[in-house]
Amino acid sequence: MFFTSEIPRTNNDILGFMPRKKQFGFVFSTSGYEHTLAHELGHGVFGLEHSKIDTDLLMHESSDKGENFTHMDWDTMHAAGFKLYLFDSDDDGELNNPNCTWEEFVSSTSPIIIIGDIVSEEKVLDKVYKDFDKLLTDCSEVKVADKEVKNIEDWSVRGDAQFSKRKGKVLFDRILLKIKETKVNSEFSPSLGAKNIYLGKYSIDGKDYKLAIYSAVKNPKAKKLSFDDYCDIVKDSETNKTVKVIELGEYLVLGFFDTDEKLQMMVQLMNDNDDDMKEVLKWFGVLKLDKLPVSDDESNSLITLFEGDEQKEADEVLLINSLPEMPDIRARINSITDEEYEIKLVIEYKRPCTGSGTNRSPNQSESFPTTGWKKLDSNEVWDIDFGTDTETNRPKIRGGIAYLITKRNEQLDTLRFFIKGQNPTVADVNDYVNQAPYNSIWFFKKIVFHESGTPNNLTENARQFNDFTEDNEGLEDDWAAFSRMPNFGAPCGWGLMQLDNPQAPAQTLWDWKANIRKAYDLLGVKRGAVVRHIRGFMIIVNEWNTNDLNVNNQVITHDNQEEGGITYSHSSSGNFDSNDIDSLDDHFEDNDNDVHKSFLDACWIKTYNGVPTHFYNLLPSTTTGVMPRVITIPPTWETDNMARFRNTQHNYVERLSRTQTPN
Repeated sequence: MFFTSEIPRTNNDILGFMPRKKQFGFVFSTSGYEHTLAHELGHGVFGLEHSKIDTDLLMHESSDKGENFTHMDWDTMHAAGFKLYLFDSDDDGELNNPNCTWEEFVSSTSPIIIIGDIVSEEKVLDKVYKDFDKLLTDCSEVKVADKEVKNIEDWSVRGDAQFSKRKGKVLFDRILLKIKETKVNSEFSPSLGAKNIYLGKYSIDGKDYKLAIYSAVKNPKAKKLSFDDYCDIVKDSETNKTVKVIELGEYLVLGFFDTDEKLQMMVQLMNDNDDDMKEVLKWFGVLKLDKLPVSDDESNSLITLFEGDEQKEADEVLLINSLPEMPDIRARINSITDEEYEIKLVIEYKRPCTGSGTNRSPNQSESFPTTGWKKLDSNEVWDIDFGTDTETNRPKIRGGIAYLITKRNEQLDTLRFFIKGQNPTVADVNDYVNQAPYNSIWFFKKIVFHESGTPNNLTENARQFNDFTEDNEGLEDDWAAFSRMPNFGAPCGWGLMQLDNPQAPAQTLWDWKANIRKAYDLLGVKRGAVVRHIRGFMIIVNEWNTNDLNVNNQVITHDNQEEGGITYSHSSSGNFDSNDIDSLDDHFEDNDNDVHKSFLDACWIKTYNGVPTHFYNLLPSTTTGVMPRVITIPPTWETDNMARFRNTQHNYVERLSRTQTPN
């Protein structure tokens, strides 16, 4: 137990605090504390909860006189299997630094006054934890923006309309991303009301986390900090005034404070799994994503790095060439003794990105050899074989931060360097997509040039990677340092084709040919979506047009429409026929594709940019007038402006159509 004379500022009535079945607790007094000490030990040692029924009970939530226990409390205290949590080992909480544990991070006492600010809200935190699933269901059913669902201890649980047309994300997601996307050492300040709560589930690396966000004040403000490991946070007194994590019962709470140490915002994780909270902290950027340790004295490293026969130094950059091929990486262990070592190469790239509420970060960490360690004699040269990428069946290419690691008798030595990319020329890419199968789709080359911003100039470079920028070379400090790294476009697009959803395979970030092939295959999948879309409408067309009552009132086709200098019409396409959709050729007139293009192709183009709604649709039949002069308007084909412009006034079909490419 820790004793302090500091009193929590947000609730002067708190006398003490000890999480249930945890090893640490606090008494906010240095005299007359006997009752408070016994009460808090009841929480921490025996896992007892507060009682409201009798002020004579030791565990009453507000009385400071009680000494008795309920029958249930006595049963809990004498239950078989009871253990003194006070004397638990910290082994499971140990981190890379043996002098710092995760338990220290969640229980560090400096400054205790901040802990009190979070603990003072324990009642509402408990209620949200216990009722989370029901509250989340209620929130998800809200059809308007930012509406109160329930009031708990003067805090307002808020629901928000799903898929807000203005923002494209529910408010919960926008708050999380506001924190995540704030640059380190910068202030974030979401526009929120005081004492508001927002609930949601968020997926990180395929795992769902139940989270609640608490806005303690109106328009909370806090500084975004980031550290390499937990020890930095524990040891840095200034950080403990700005960011704090504590465990309350069966959940963890992350608190953000302003420079005056006033609580601004909390994020509650609905379990007490330390590893889960670490992942959330990494996702927020409070903790940096894992990177391997580097030898302190690289001049004395056992490892020599070569590219071909040329020796390279630690932290040098090796380039994936424009073919593309991995650099010819070799390594040698320098030792005057005749000994055998183990060695491996690890390549990591973990630039964070999130799209549609799902984490789609590369999170790449691959070892060579893939089977573990390679045995290598002193002064023997290892010519590294990267093997074949199983998903694309191409020679494996990976980039990012690379670590050569040697091991002998459990002693490790590490040499770090970087692998970045060299762009192909526009001529190289143009020649490649002029070949089968890519040249079978007339607009495919336009996608290549449009998505990456590749210039229509054969003498320039294409844009699989970003150009060299000296100020953004520091990948060791920031995964988002973009110089000579894969061309990235929000939310999670990569490379020439800006592969985004589904998540781009690792190979496609570094291999421009694999990037193009993946886009071609994806476009084939999206073609199926167009077939299913039009097939449903053609059933309606055939039923209407073959009805004798409609001989003189056939389905109305759409007039020609220009998009980006290309005229689209209700006509046939070489990419779709009656083998895909019954009677398609009968309804979509023959088309000279050198003169204009089909609305079917416009539909297909649009799918590459996402399909909230399709470009071309069949409106149902309607009637107008009154008896006896009722006029029936047949089903009518129409282009869908919402599909063309979406919420951002981005007309993808128009932009792609006007994209110029070499012959």
